[in-house]
Amino acid sequence: MLLLPGQIGVIFIDQDNFKTVNDTKGHDAGDKCLEEVARIIGSVVLHKGRLYRYASGDEFMVVLPNVNESEAAATAERIRKAIELQNVGGSVPVTASIGVIVAAEKVYGSAEEILKAADEEMYKSKQKKNAVSLAARG
Repeated sequence: MLLLPGQIGVIFIDQDNFKTVNDTKGHDAGDKCLEEVARIIGSVVLHKGRLYRYASGDEFMVVLPNVNESEAAATAERIRKAIELQNVGGSVPVTASIGVIVAAEKVYGSAEEILKAADEEMYKSKQKKNAVSLAARG
């Protein structure tokens, strides 16, 4: 796929079973889980993009400038595998449901629309758990 000027990838990450960590092990364990997931994601996207915590929950967002769909999907899959392998929840298996979109802002009209599309893809993954969903090009 050709790389278009201004094309960005947005990876929206939600932790599967994070609420169970908080509810059964307490908020300190939940905080440690969040910190470890952030460290893992940050190590995967180092020098490739920017990591953000979305709102104040257990969701994260990664913005990758100048990527195509296969690069963004491969990055998302590396994030998913790394979280799964690190066993951040201890006895509670914490994994990641991830949505990916690659778009030019002019196609979507605004950054909010791009984020909404990535969030919708994440919900598709959430139905399966521990999965990556890439938005189909319209």
